[in-house]
Amino acid sequence: MLEPNQKVILLSTQKYNGVWYKVKTSTGVTGYCSGTYLNLSTGTTTGRDLNYVNKNALINEILAYHHAGGVCYYGLLYRRCDELEMFLYGDYADDGHMNYHYFPSPSCLHFQYN
Repeated sequence: MLEPNQKVILLSTQKYNGVWYKVKTSTGVTGYCSGTYLNLSTGTTTGRDLNYVNKNALINEILAYHHAGGVCYYGLLYRRCDELEMFLYGDYADDGHMNYHYFPSPSCLHFQYN
């Protein structure tokens, strides 16, 4: 039996019978706990762990989405640049058109600097 506010380690994210998670206590006891009684968290503080992100592949993939109706738009390109700046650098300034992080231009459009 678990005590109130006792921390457990989730052994599987798959629910059994739609309700039960397999967990392990700090003393090594494994068992099942109803998802109703669990508050799931990563156990880490807020932040980004980019160890598992291929940064160049992510940049190229995100910047490719600047089309609408088969037309390339600078506004969408700059928006994607801003989104990458937010994700990769925590930079929330609306300045994607300046491309301060020197993201590569897609083949059909090129960053225009003011």
